[in-house]
Order: sequence, then structure tokens, then C-alpha cells
Amino acid sequence: MKERANQVTELRDKLKKIQELNSQQKRLIEQVEKADRDIAKVLEVASIPMMRKFVKEMADDLQTKTLTNTRISISVNQLSTSTKLIVYFNKF
Repeated sequence: MKERANQVTELRDKLKKIQELNSQQKRLIEQVEKADRDIAKVLEVASIPMMRKFVKEMADDLQTKTLTNTRISISVNQLSTSTKLIVYFNKF
């Protein structure tokens, strides 16, 4: 009888430990879900400044490329005009 009582006590202790672990698991799951929601909120708020910075960088890059292409185009036009003048004056 005493042995059976010890088994029942051990099983109750194990059941109590399982219940504690289940409670701890629920709390940890809630904490992870809250952290996920917090991260999502931060990313939503941060995405606007990040996007604005990205657009500004792209606009600056495009402007730089446009200026470079314009300078090259002007240089080629000047070179072409100069060549035509040299050819013209060499005829005389």
C-alpha cells in the first residue's frame, strides 16, 4: 500500500511539473508573438524614412548620371564641331 501511495505522489509531482512547464510554454509563446508584433510595428514606422532615403539616393544617382551623360554629349558635339571647322579651314 505504501508503495502505491509513493507512486501516486510521484505521478502528482510529475503532473504538477508538466502543468508548470505548459504554463511557462504559453507565456513564452505570448512573449514571442508580442515581440513579432512589436517588430512589425517598428518596421512599418521605419519603412517610410527608409523608403524616402532610398528614393533620394536613386534621384541623386540618376541626376549624377544625367549630368555625366550631358557632359559627354556636349563634349562630343564640341569635338564634332571643332573637327568640322578644322576640315573646313584645311581646305583653304
